[in-house]
Amino acid sequence: MHKFAKTIFVLGGPACGKGTACKSAEKTGKYYHISAGELLREQLNPELSAIINQHLLEGKIVPAKITVKLLELKMKTLGWNQRTFLIDGFPRNRDNYETWVSEMKEAEIEKVIYMNCDYKTTMERMISRNEGREDDSFQILEKRYNTFLTQTLPLIEEFRTKRILREIDCSKTKEETYNNFINALNN
Repeated sequence: MHKFAKTIFVLGGPACGKGTACKSAEKTGKYYHISAGELLREQLNPELSAIINQHLLEGKIVPAKITVKLLELKMKTLGWNQRTFLIDGFPRNRDNYETWVSEMKEAEIEKVIYMNCDYKTTMERMISRNEGREDDSFQILEKRYNTFLTQTLPLIEEFRTKRILREIDCSKTKEETYNNFINALNN
């Protein structure tokens, strides 16, 4: 089957710099950045929005079918074969990944970039970023980080065994992290 959409998943714990790195890479003109979290938070459909907000405020993962459908619609809107998609914050668990594989037959996963950031740095960044998001309270941040450890990290290890994972240390400066991110995109 012909693949139309080239995709790079960008994973890491909360506040590791995924969005910042992806937004900067998008400026090169080679990539479209899609933040799964932003897509979910921007959902206007009242019924979907209620489900999404409940999950976000509890620090839980939104049902995969909802997230994959929103990603697919966004990708089609931007144009399947225009640029490579950097999908920030997805997949977050096995169900996300299996739903993606099942539903997104026209999307090829080129690689996965894991932005590795230690707990202390992660918590300092989450507390200091002050973006005004309802899901940025300390209690929810703790739940989100634990969800990352228990559900996303095992999936990251699976990508490592498939040899499609590129890992970068995100406890460095923004410039160093971005340079390492660009190197991971190009290799």
